[in-house]
Amino acid sequence: MLTFTILLGDRSADRPELSLAEASEMASIGFRFAEFRPETGKFRLSPAYRTLHNLDRGTLTFMAEPGERHVAVARREPAADAFEVQPAAVR
Repeated sequence: MLTFTILLGDRSADRPELSLAEASEMASIGFRFAEFRPETGKFRLSPAYRTLHNLDRGTLTFMAEPGERHVAVARREPAADAFEVQPAAVR
């Protein structure tokens, strides 16, 4: 299980805005992001995570299962003139 804890300070626990340092460290340990834009300060975690809000310490811990990073895979259909090779008949 991946875990990362941030100090909330004056941020809301519902949708805290991550700093560049926090988002970069989270990405380096394996958290996946749906949006990662350092130039605009926009960081949005991919949905498969849980949070634990510690009211006494003012922290928010993100938890996620480790997994493969998102990779775009283009799926190609066979060409119209393609043919299947059949195994030779055994005699």
